[in-house]
Amino acid sequence: MVAVATSAKVPVREIVVARNAFNAAEILATAVLRTPTCDGKNGPICRPPEYTQPIIDAIRKGISAREDLKAFMRDHPGELGPAGLLDAFKSATKTLQDLVAKSKP
Repeated sequence: MVAVATSAKVPVREIVVARNAFNAAEILATAVLRTPTCDGKNGPICRPPEYTQPIIDAIRKGISAREDLKAFMRDHPGELGPAGLLDAFKSATKTLQDLVAKSKP
């Protein structure tokens, strides 16, 4: 069963859609990181400090997955992409979206 899951392939258009979703989430998350950290005196627009590192980690994971997918697409033109890379990409995007939603005041 594991071999089937790791060898599954997905269409390139699905990778492109996922890439676009991550790019949008990355832009929003970067904007959140640029807001001042909440210190109890500032507000109402500030970023809770406990969200900083998880957002940074999710951005890094997504960038890594995006680069891996770009390399795969470059090295294997016209082929279906690996589902495992796409899943990692989608996971990073979802994590970013969730963290950004939770970090709003």
